Amino acid sequence: MLLPTADYTMTTGTYDGGNVERHSLYPKIRLEKRFISGGRIYSEYGANSIWIVKGDPNQVINGFRKGLTHRFQSGVDFRMGEYIYANGNYLLRKDPGDTPLFQKLTAKVRAVF
Repeated sequence: MLLPTADYTMTTGTYDGGNVERHSLYPKIRLEKRFISGGRIYSEYGANSIWIVKGDPNQVINGFRKGLTHRFQSGVDFRMGEYIYANGNYLLRKDPGDTPLFQKLTAKVRAVF
């Protein structure tokens, strides 16, 4: 299943006596396959663009910096038997500027009784 989405956010307010106005556009596309057993596998790519109209350009919005951030995420969720669930997730993110690639790999197993 192919799921395209887009989020637009406008943030306004004040900080240290100054006004703030920031905008964010985050289009993303997700490819997902669900299984009858309740498991799924997915991959998602998004490009978050943030621009500052007024305020401190060093502040972040939802963890993203000013400019264009590329984000790729892939994962798998599945059930092992009746009570055990497992998932794995890989995240790759490139922030604006000369920042290095950010990578994160997580794996979880839980039992539900």
